[in-house]
This record gives sequence, structure tokens and C-alpha cells, in this order.
Amino acid sequence: MKQFYIPICLLLSMQFLHAQDCFTEFQFYRTITLQPQTGQGTIPAHTISIPFDTKALVDQEKLQMTGADLRVVDENCNPLPFFIQDCGNRHNNVLYVALPDLAQSGMVLQLYYGSRSNVSSAIDGSAVFLFFDDFEDGVVDRDVWENVGAYSRWDESDGKMHFVGDAGTGGIFQYITPKVAFKGPFTFDFAAPSNNNQVYGICDTADIDRVGFRYQSGSQSNDTMDIYVKLRDTVDGGFFTGDLYPKIEVERGYGNIMALSATIDPQKSLIMDRFENHTNGQINTSNLVVLDMEFDVIRPYFSSFGTSVELEYVGVRATPAGFPNVTFGPEVSLTTSAEDLIAQNAFECFPNPVINHLQFKYDKLSNVDITITNNLGKQVHSQSDLQPLDVSQWPAGWYIVKLKDGEKAISKKILVNK
Repeated sequence: MKQFYIPICLLLSMQFLHAQDCFTEFQFYRTITLQPQTGQGTIPAHTISIPFDTKALVDQEKLQMTGADLRVVDENCNPLPFFIQDCGNRHNNVLYVALPDLAQSGMVLQLYYGSRSNVSSAIDGSAVFLFFDDFEDGVVDRDVWENVGAYSRWDESDGKMHFVGDAGTGGIFQYITPKVAFKGPFTFDFAAPSNNNQVYGICDTADIDRVGFRYQSGSQSNDTMDIYVKLRDTVDGGFFTGDLYPKIEVERGYGNIMALSATIDPQKSLIMDRFENHTNGQINTSNLVVLDMEFDVIRPYFSSFGTSVELEYVGVRATPAGFPNVTFGPEVSLTTSAEDLIAQNAFECFPNPVINHLQFKYDKLSNVDITITNNLGKQVHSQSDLQPLDVSQWPAGWYIVKLKDGEKAISKKILVNK
């Protein structure tokens, strides 16, 4: 990924901005404000899942199908690791971002997208998750994954891992699982279709006790994953139904993006405290405590006795210590085409930093439009002349001043001080 940094001395001297201040090759910009809930305190470094409609942007030709022209940075333009997939098909997609400590005061991320040139993808699931596999290489990595029991199909193709247990020996009891081990609290993220043939859940490593989830065959709803099953030391039978849980809707035959959070208590009881379907926004945060089975460690598992499991990706991350409020700022169109730019020194804003009155100077005698946005991307002022502007009552911080003259434009960054 090509990175661009702007020294503070250039910012304070109102250096020309060719697409705001972090990158030069992207057409659009949005902020994402993360605000811990009142009294939550600092949330330690973690990976956050952020709802993000990528299909709308792809349909509008603002984002590439692969998401290669997407970047996430902090307020100082430092790149943050992120992962996202299947941008062209998901309105309810998920943007995973690896965050530093999130203070009670909050954090503003900057999201850039829409390149007019070829750029290398910065999407990196391995930098975001503790364990990650997106099955793009087309080969099952037996050093990373293992099967428990026989199977009739286990392979990778079309960017997915496929698995079907051997029906002759009780296919629902055969499963695949990554060779990892966690005590929690951890969250297992995956994208996969669901139906009555498939079970997704958590298993141990020392034995093959496991707890999985599947459809209730219509007891609650045909599209509700609301039953859990407990499978003990067997791969050919012996499961029984537990309480109805997690009672969330999961569209059949569609690659739902799921998240299952769990931990182990000192008595080795499995505790599941969050089951989420990002695809439709449903969340169950009630606790499911499994008292009659002991777990030394936990890891995700996947099984099917009919229609193949089709995993698009699997990631493991530490469960966040808190869930901040997420607010998107408005989309801001950035000037990226050289022919659309006004000469660098033709427009000036001074003094910078400014305390009281901001002055404008523009070399041409023409009709102009000036808009000013704050560091959240929200427009706070507009005018159609070069008259001085009183900013004495404005909150301190960075602002973007954009001047448009017909089809041409230029942006400057200013600092309002108190």
C-alpha cells in the first residue's frame, strides 16, 4: 500500500491539498466516529466490526468490486489494518478495523475510497484477526485445519471452503475446525450460508465435546437459527437438544456474516454471551451457560450432513471490552483530477492558525462558492463571495475550506485556535 504523510509545517502553512490531507489518489472521503458509551472508560486495543454498505458504492461506481481502492486511517493519517470482502454483493457488509486503545473521549477514523487509477489492495485479514483464512489459494491447508470424522467432500474452490460429512457414518457429527485454541473471551467471525443440514458452533481440543447451532425446523421460524445441540464424545450419534438459543434470523442459502462470542469460566463451563448476524443486524446478548460439559479451550467448528458448508472466511478476534457507538459522517467528494484543479497559489486563507477572522484571497475575478467542513466531514459554512469570516465562536480544531470556480476547485486546511 502506498502511504502519504503530510508534515505539520506544511499543514500550518496552508499547503495545497489535492484530496484532503492523507492521500492523493482517492475521490471520496467519510469519517467514522467511535464513541464509547457513557461510563465505559477506555476500551483496550481490539478489532471492531463496523456495518458498511459497499454494494451501493460499487453500484454507483465509487468503489471497486474488490475493495482495492479502500483505505482506513486515523486522524493523523496513520493507516489502520482492515478487512472486508465481497464488496459488490453486500449492502450489509462488515468492515473490520484493528484499533489502538479507544479512550472515553472517542476516536475519528477517516475512510477513503474511489481511485481513478490502479492501486494495490490494502485489505489484510491476517493483520486484523488472531486467526484468519479466506480460502483464496484454493488449497486446504492441513497444517491449519483438521477434520474430525470422515467426510465426503472437503476442498477449496471459488474462494470458499466446502465440507460435507460422510452421511454413511452420521454426517452431522463429522466436522472441520482450525488448529487453534483459545480460552476467551473471543469472537469467531465467519461468512457462510445456513440451512437444516448445517451446524456451526464451538468445540474443544482435548476431546470432541462441542456445542453447535442449527435451525429448529420451523418451531420458531423456518429462517431462525434458534436451537443448539450438544454433541459428546462421538462422531456417529448421541446428540440431544438443549434450550432454544440464540433465536436470531439467518437467511437460508445466503452467505450470512455471523459472529459468535464465548469464553470459559474457572469451572470450565462454556459461556456464550453474544450471537450476531451482521447481515440483518440481529443480536442476541443473553448468556448461554453450558454446565454439563467441561471445556479446556474453545475454537470454532463447522459441519454438514447434506448441502455443503461454504465458508467464505473465518476470523478469530478478542471480544471487545466494550461496544462503542458508531457514527458515519457524510460523504465528501474530493478533487483528484488535475484538470479540475485551480493553480496552487491562486487561493489563500489567512491567518492560519486563525482565532477571530479568516480572510480569503483569490486571484481571479469570477463567481465562487466556498464551503467549509469540520473534521467529521460535516459542512458548517458556505458563502458565495470572498468576504472575511468570523470564526471566533467556532470550536477549536481542523477545518477544510473548499473553493469552487465553475468546474475547478481547490481545498485548504485551516486550524481554528482559542
